[in-house]
Amino acid sequence: MKNRFSLEKKVLSAVLLMKAPFLLAYDGPQVDYNFIYQEPSQYKICEQYTSLEAYKACDTAHDSAKSFASRFGGQEGKIEGYLRGYAWGLNKSVNASMNDAREMEEGARLVTTLDGQLQSGINAGIRAGQSDGNPRGAQDARQRFYAAVNTGKMPSRNFTAPSTSYQGENNAYAKYIGKIPTVDQILHEDSNLGELPIYGSFSDTLLRDREQRSPFYYWFANGTYRFETNHWSEGDPAFAVWTKRSGDQNILVYDRLVADPLHPVDPTSGKALTAIFKEAFAKTYEYYANFYFSVNFHQNIDQGQLNGEALGTQIGKRIARTTGLAKAFDKKFKESSQSSYRNAFVGAYSSSFESTYDDYANNPKITIDFTDVIGADNDGIIQPGENFGVAFKITNAGGKGTGLNISVSGNVQNSQTISNLSVGALSAGTISTEVIGQIDPRLSARETARITLNVNGVTDTFGQQVNQLVEIRGNTLNLNLLKGAGQVTVDATNVSTVQTPGSVSAELKLDGRTYNAIAGQLGAGATQRMVLAFGGLDPLELIKGRKEGVVTLRHNSSVLETIPVVLQSSNKTEDTISYFDQLANDKGTVPSNTAYTDRVEEVKTYLAKINSSEVDTNSKRGGRNMYRKDPESTVVGKIARTFTQSEQSDVSKDRYDSLAKIAIKERKKFKSFLGIAPKRSHYTKLVRVFAKNKKLK
Repeated sequence: MKNRFSLEKKVLSAVLLMKAPFLLAYDGPQVDYNFIYQEPSQYKICEQYTSLEAYKACDTAHDSAKSFASRFGGQEGKIEGYLRGYAWGLNKSVNASMNDAREMEEGARLVTTLDGQLQSGINAGIRAGQSDGNPRGAQDARQRFYAAVNTGKMPSRNFTAPSTSYQGENNAYAKYIGKIPTVDQILHEDSNLGELPIYGSFSDTLLRDREQRSPFYYWFANGTYRFETNHWSEGDPAFAVWTKRSGDQNILVYDRLVADPLHPVDPTSGKALTAIFKEAFAKTYEYYANFYFSVNFHQNIDQGQLNGEALGTQIGKRIARTTGLAKAFDKKFKESSQSSYRNAFVGAYSSSFESTYDDYANNPKITIDFTDVIGADNDGIIQPGENFGVAFKITNAGGKGTGLNISVSGNVQNSQTISNLSVGALSAGTISTEVIGQIDPRLSARETARITLNVNGVTDTFGQQVNQLVEIRGNTLNLNLLKGAGQVTVDATNVSTVQTPGSVSAELKLDGRTYNAIAGQLGAGATQRMVLAFGGLDPLELIKGRKEGVVTLRHNSSVLETIPVVLQSSNKTEDTISYFDQLANDKGTVPSNTAYTDRVEEVKTYLAKINSSEVDTNSKRGGRNMYRKDPESTVVGKIARTFTQSEQSDVSKDRYDSLAKIAIKERKKFKSFLGIAPKRSHYTKLVRVFAKNKKLK
């Protein structure tokens, strides 16, 4: 609720205060400025000029500058002093008045003007009472029926509405009327405030750059207005204002000097008379300006505070009145809503209790808890494809018994509906069914079957892990890649509570061959390890690519579980070098359909290709010289290390030498700079380790 001040009253009070004798002195924060109160002595800037024309130009500028300092600097002092006092007075009075007890009492008395808005409080109480009473009545009726389950008695329908502790709605004034206005909002929104009275004391000629004249711009949280001095204290800006706005007759003197086609110059100093005039004006102005500013600043700071206090008191009282009104409205609103709440609560509670009681008394009200899946095989596990029944707890909190329609869905097949069971009124128990469905046979061992039980439209979901009779609970792969042989070990566990009726076996299919192992019958919970040994694989094929196989676990002829087997090199470079070393020393494994010498050449060519690819990557100028700093990470470095680790035969030396002759050709890829190629040099040294010719190029 806004309480506007009339423009006429504010203007009148401002005028009276401007004319009234000072009733107080400024009592705000100290002004941080170097004020001058002693009038400066005569400024003798012109005595340096001996020529008459130069002296006259300087003297005219001096007189105009001193006069303008009194006028312009003094005017700025009056304005800035007034604004400093005004900002402080506004802040001080607002803070002093906004908690005024009498104004708050006056605002509280106005609460009767808002009686129409109090209907919102009554309605709010009704809504809250209904919102709380409806669910509470239904809940209490339901609880009576659940408490009567298995007692053989119907619950009483007599009731008394429970007590309530509704506190009413908080901050109602802000919600339904509006927020208490802030000082900023009042100053910004009140169009009657106009501009500060101080601006009416001066001609607008020198004020046209001051656009922030409303009190809104002089409200500060700490009450401190900080003024700037650069727009009036410096000579050059002041000279620009003087020439454009002052109306001084001596501007004509300066204009004639500017327009003189001879551009007169002081013969002694060599300065143009226009420069002498401008310099004398600027320096003289700066010499006197602070004095006139200081005197006028302090002459107006008290008046500014008085005017600021006048407006601040009105604003503070407005806030105080609104605060008192808001508190009174909030209190009355709470009282109204509390009264209407209780009546609405009792009515809603009673209606809801009665309707819920009648509903439960005349209908079955069942809930279920799906507790177990019962396998038809009775072996302690539920297998994929196994027929099953279900066990569940059922409660009927209703006053009428009912027949049951029971079905399942989810990861099941061949679901049936069982309709030959029932539940009595106000009773609870556990039901186990005959076969109702089949676990989805597509599920794998250790997957979870999600089964949803539906009883008369009431549902519950159960997660049942499925298991095979025997499962692979561990497996390892041991591969001798360079021999093309290895073995897969399989740990088969009977996870059921009965002995397997048939034989358990494992089969490995790999590279067109089949390998088998038999565990026989397994007792309940027993584990048997089976070893599937394999061989006859080509080492080079394993180095270059991968072989994939499958291990199958069987019970008799039924497939229980399969796992993949992957054979491949974990380090192609190291394995190729080791394989070449074995071949070079006539110890390598070679497929029966491959000639030994052909395999040596084949592996040598493949190893040379690996090295060539690495050289392509590292042959550019610059970068890290791995052939010097980390030769063990390079192909030729690894070949050199393998060559020197064991004694080589004459045949193996020949085979290594033929590899070196291929590798040495790669040295031409290394780029040189200014005839130097460090990488090439260190690469060559490594190749020469396994070459017969230690100067091989």
